[in-house]
Amino acid sequence: MAVSTQVKFFYDILSPYAWLGFETLCRYQKPWDLDLQLKPMNLGFIMKESGNKPPGMNPSKASMLARDVKRASEMVGVPYKPVNDFAKTVFIRGSVPTLKTLTACQILYPNHLEELTRQAWLGIYSKDIDITDKENLRMLLRMLGYLMWISC
Repeated sequence: MAVSTQVKFFYDILSPYAWLGFETLCRYQKPWDLDLQLKPMNLGFIMKESGNKPPGMNPSKASMLARDVKRASEMVGVPYKPVNDFAKTVFIRGSVPTLKTLTACQILYPNHLEELTRQAWLGIYSKDIDITDKENLRMLLRMLGYLMWISC
C-alpha cells in the first residue's frame, strides 16, 4: 500500500491566491492521495520579517492583481469577488483575530478546520464581510454549528 504524500499548507486568509491553492488541494486531496495538513499563519508577519512586499504594494503587480485573481478563480471554480476596499481589508483590519480562531480550531477541532477556513474566505472574498469583527466571527461559528466555541 502506497504512503500518502504529506502536504503542509501554510496560509493566511487574506491571500486570495492562498484560497485558490486551498480549494485545489482540498478538491484533489483524495485523487492525489494527499495527507493535507492545514496551517493558518500570519503572512503579514512573514512579509515584514523577510523585508518582502505583498503583491498589492508593487505597482506593476497591483495593476494586474484583481484581473489575475478573477481569471484564476474562474478556472478553479471559486466564487471570488474583489472586496470594496482592499487596502482597508488587508492593511487595517488584517487577519489576526480570524487566524487566532482558525488556530484554536486547528488545535481543538482539527476536523472542522477545512470548512471554517473555507467559510472565512467566502466571507472576505465573496460577501465582503469583515471577518475580523468579533460579532461576525461569532455569526460564522453559529452558522457552522460550532456553538460550543462561542464564549469569547
